[in-house]
Amino acid sequence: MAGIAAALLVLAQSEGYAWVDNLLSRSGTVISLLIFLGVIAAIVFWAVGIYNSLVNKRNRVRNAFAQIDVQLT
Repeated sequence: MAGIAAALLVLAQSEGYAWVDNLLSRSGTVISLLIFLGVIAAIVFWAVGIYNSLVNKRNRVRNAFAQIDVQLT
C-alpha cells in the first residue's frame, strides 16, 4: 500500500493532479469506505447463500412429496 501511495504522490506532484493529492490526504476516509463496502459485500454474499440454501431445501421437500405421491398411486 505504501508503494502505491508513494507512486500516486509522485504522480500528483509531477503532473499536478489535485484529485490524487486530495485522495492521499483523506486516505483514512478511503480506507474506512473500503472496509464498509467490504462488510456490505460480505453481508450480501451471506444473504444470497442463505437464500440459495432455503431454495434448495424447498426443492428437496417438494421432490420428496412428489416421490411419495408416485409411490401411493
